[in-house]
Amino acid sequence: MPIRHLDPFVPIKTARRTDANPYISKFSEAAASKTLPICAGPDLMNYVGRWRERIEQYYKTSKQHLEGLVVEIGCHTGQALVQMAADHPNQAFVGVDITFKRVVKSAERAVDHGLKNVFCILADAKFLEKLFPDQELTGVVARFPDPWKKKKKEKN
Repeated sequence: MPIRHLDPFVPIKTARRTDANPYISKFSEAAASKTLPICAGPDLMNYVGRWRERIEQYYKTSKQHLEGLVVEIGCHTGQALVQMAADHPNQAFVGVDITFKRVVKSAERAVDHGLKNVFCILADAKFLEKLFPDQELTGVVARFPDPWKKKKKEKN
């Protein structure tokens, strides 16, 4: 179930059918308890312009200094995100996706691999300029972000 609001800083409505999508509850619980490196809605304001610093604070890694910040648009289940983060431990990585399930799965994968340089956010990539100010990003990865045009829908 993708998010449907335009502003990434608006609170996420959790009055959705959690019985239809258990990842809504998982996301809400993990974000509140900080058991997974995830964030959405008004909490994103605390990160804008301070992503690397806030990721270091989340993982309590004062000895590690993250040198750059790479964003993956459409991180899906985090397979590529986790591999990049493992290959480049001195870089911070933020996975952006529009569904609760993908954000939770990506964050769980990063935690399972013991990475301390990954964070996942529930947001629409249309608003990257609001989430990441000028000169904050050192790289952007976009492979197949949703929604993409499908051949069978061209006629519509």
